[in-house]
Formats: sequence, structure tokens, C-alpha cells
Amino acid sequence: MVSVEENFTDTIKGIKVCGRYDRIDRLPDGIERIVDYKTGKNIPGRAGLINAVERGENFQIPVYGWVRKCRYFNIYRLRYDREKICVSIDFSGEKERKAMEKAME
Repeated sequence: MVSVEENFTDTIKGIKVCGRYDRIDRLPDGIERIVDYKTGKNIPGRAGLINAVERGENFQIPVYGWVRKCRYFNIYRLRYDREKICVSIDFSGEKERKAMEKAME
């Protein structure tokens, strides 16, 4: 683990954005992974999240990826009354890269 509850501020295409990472991990090969914790009832699967990014309906994932330049993004659902779920996104895939580029436009 690199950090927990880390604040960030950056400028993306002339717009100032700020937020907070829940957790950042450094994997054994040195690549970073952003980890986000959710407590909501539903979390879309990987394909649903990528499609939402591509349609411009999810800005959290592209902003996190843009600011930190990480390769991986994991979402964990942490509800005591629901199944624990982990959704992983590898930004190096072609569909993921295109979705991120479209979102950033």
C-alpha cells in the first residue's frame, strides 16, 4: 500500500479537479493500482463500468486514471448485507484506453 485517503488536485484540459483516493497500492512490478470502496447496493460489472465511462456517465474512473496515470483500478463493494464484490479494470486494454480517451474529450 502506498497511501490511504490521499487528496489530489490537478488540471484536466483547463478544468481544475480535486478529489480523494481511498487507497493506492504499488504492485510487486512497481505498477500502481487505485482502489475505491463502495457501500451502495449495486456495482456494475467491468463491461458496464467501461461502457459508462465511454458514454460519459462515469467521470470518477477517467479522472483517477488521468491524474495518477495508474494502470489498474479496483472497486470493492463493502456492504455487510450483500455479497462482497471486486470489479477490476486494466487501463492497458484497447477498449479501456478508447473509453478513457473518449471520456476525457
